[in-house]
Amino acid sequence: MGSLSILNPEEIEAIHLASLRLLNEAGILLSHAGIRKTLSAAGGVLREDRVLLPSDLVEHSLNRCPSMVTIRGRGGGITTLGD
Repeated sequence: MGSLSILNPEEIEAIHLASLRLLNEAGILLSHAGIRKTLSAAGGVLREDRVLLPSDLVEHSLNRCPSMVTIRGRGGGITTLGD
């Protein structure tokens, strides 16, 4: 099966950097105190119900993710996502 490229590498990098900036400056609004505590313990910065995620925390977490994941749909179909 062939691959389809919609964005070039520079565009992908620009989106990634913008995402890191948003996570660091605006963060994520989380109402669940336990998740806020977990993210804070991992290096997130608490601002009331919001957690700011420093770029190094996000990059470290991304580097720990597998490059491929397999998911199963409600109908039992299996799909593998990733490289």
